[in-house]
Amino acid sequence: MKKKNIPAEFVFQLFALIIAIIVVHAFYVSVVRPNAAEVIEQQTLAAQENPDYVRDRSTWVLVKDFEQEACFILMIWALAIMGYKARLILSERRLLEVDLVPIAEGMRILPEDTREFARQVGFPLIIKPPAGAGASGTWKVRNEQELERVIQDSGLADGVEVAIEEFIQGHEGYLDTLCINGEVAHEFITHYYPNVLTAMRERWISPQMVTTNRIEAEGYLEVRQMARDVIRVLDIGTSATHMEWFAGPKGLKFSEIGCRPPGVGQWDVYNAANEFDLYREWGTAMVHGRPHGKPSRRYAAGMIALRPSQDGRITGYSGLQAIEREFGNCVVASHLPAVGSPTQPVEGGYMANAWMRVRHPDYDTLRQILDTIGETVQVHAD
Repeated sequence: MKKKNIPAEFVFQLFALIIAIIVVHAFYVSVVRPNAAEVIEQQTLAAQENPDYVRDRSTWVLVKDFEQEACFILMIWALAIMGYKARLILSERRLLEVDLVPIAEGMRILPEDTREFARQVGFPLIIKPPAGAGASGTWKVRNEQELERVIQDSGLADGVEVAIEEFIQGHEGYLDTLCINGEVAHEFITHYYPNVLTAMRERWISPQMVTTNRIEAEGYLEVRQMARDVIRVLDIGTSATHMEWFAGPKGLKFSEIGCRPPGVGQWDVYNAANEFDLYREWGTAMVHGRPHGKPSRRYAAGMIALRPSQDGRITGYSGLQAIEREFGNCVVASHLPAVGSPTQPVEGGYMANAWMRVRHPDYDTLRQILDTIGETVQVHAD
């Protein structure tokens, strides 16, 4: 990783302060203090000659002291910083008007915008509340009749703000990074099985999120480069990032870009897969501006959600002992709510009910283990 430990903004502010000191002090030495000394001398002579003489106020005398000099230095420094910030804001506004990163077409809309957007983009569409987690509260709209129904069901007709975007078909995943001064220090790629919208709608599915340890493979080059383009274009400094992507007939598209870690405790999965502490890496990045360690890439790791047979209360589990005998050394964490606990809705997310985290050196073998867990472990409820 190319090291870049001094932010450009800090360098600008430092040099702006130095230049302000030099310019203001030079002006004081060559202009202000000589003029002030001349005025004071003239007024002193006049006072000696005329006891009733009243000294006139002089601007040179008023501003000659070091306190006033320091104030002018700080004023010029503050103006320089304000100018720098204004330039950044104007640059960011221009970026918002340019299609620099390929993302799914979408916007937050009012009721009168929905039909026009549908005519431009076509069906199917996705409509969801901006605050919805994952696919919570999301509608897939296939035709004009469904669109009219969703306008009512979503509250859009009553003024509720929603997001509408084109429905992209293809495989879904996400890429997470920890950036330090605009450079990728750590990165991880995770796959959804199946895609999120299906996973959040079908109770019988035990959805998986699987993190690869083959990140250097050629097939990931494009998404990794796109992530770096995003970081450069958005001028992301030291931050965690989370970018959801689709790969399908329309190519590779980002559907979400955020300066945040992933949800569902995914950093814990990365720690288990790579035998290091990403939380410590984050702290080291913030305090020292550098990474502390390197991920081992020894394991692929993933999480599987285990859904109850129905809503209600959990009455028991089956298949756990078989999984423990065969794959116990691969299971790194699990959550199995106690018998009698109330179940959570399927759309509550991957960690709403029972789940397991598993790792294995081979990605394909890990997929088989997770499939076996999903087929074997049953969460009973009534």
